[in-house]
Amino acid sequence: MCFICHNKLYFSCNNLEKVFIFIYCLISGHPEMPIVAEHPNRVILKPPLKVSPTIRAARYVMLGLGILYGMTRQKYLTIKHEHFVRKVGEAHLRRKIAEAQELQIKGKKSLCEVGKELGLGYSVDWAGYKYEPIDMKKILK
Repeated sequence: MCFICHNKLYFSCNNLEKVFIFIYCLISGHPEMPIVAEHPNRVILKPPLKVSPTIRAARYVMLGLGILYGMTRQKYLTIKHEHFVRKVGEAHLRRKIAEAQELQIKGKKSLCEVGKELGLGYSVDWAGYKYEPIDMKKILK
C-alpha cells in the first residue's frame, strides 16, 4: 500500500476525497485499499421530512413576529430603565442635599455649644469669626 492509504488524512476525509484516493492508488499500482471500519458512535440521520409551503411560511412569519416583538420590548425596557435611573439619581441628590443641610444645622449647633462652653453665650461672632454655610457644590461632587 502507498503512503496515502496509510495516512491519517485518509481517515478524516469525506467520501469524494476517498474516491480520488482510490483512483490514485489504482493508477499508482496499489489496487488494494485499506478497510476502514465504521465508527461505533456514528450518527445516522433520517432524510428530512417534507414540510408543506404553508407551514414553512407560517414558521417564517412567526420568526419575523418574534423579532419585531423583541425589538419593541427592548425599546420599552430601555425607556423604563432610563426613567428608573433618573428617579434613583434624583432620590440620591435629594438625600445628599438633606445630609448637607443636616451638617449645616449641626455645625451651627456645635458652634453655639462651643460659645456656651467658653462663656460667650450662643453667639460666636466674636473675634472677627462668622459662621459660613457649607458649600453645596463641593459636597454634591
